[in-house]
Amino acid sequence: MAITWQVQPTSVVIEPYRKIFVATTGNDTTGDGSELAPYATPQKAEDEATPGTIIEYAAGTYGSPNAPDLAGSYLLHCFNKHGTESEPIIHRAAAGAQVIWDGLYDKSLGSDSTYSGYVNVIFLQQATYHRFEGI
Repeated sequence: MAITWQVQPTSVVIEPYRKIFVATTGNDTTGDGSELAPYATPQKAEDEATPGTIIEYAAGTYGSPNAPDLAGSYLLHCFNKHGTESEPIIHRAAAGAQVIWDGLYDKSLGSDSTYSGYVNVIFLQQATYHRFEGI
């Protein structure tokens, strides 16, 4: 008598170590980065990220009309923050979401007249393995 084994192919979905949510309606103080209580800014999400984290953005425009009041005048400043080759830190738009990171601000609203009306959006400094998708 012969025994036959049949193996069915399966797909494996590897979930990230952690997922952080960001929305223009979120809050960096009271939010916890969950889908129900997202953060408001890319910077807060980046500060909380660890290797393998996916930071997912709801639809909207992220920026500030008073950009010089942002720390260092960057929407996202990654300093000495590292993912790994196998676990990068990923910033991505939610499925079907149009996400815009806006570096233009209204200089007339700012408190510092030396700014040109533009602010750096992303500044990676001694940071490795960051990926940006759909932003």
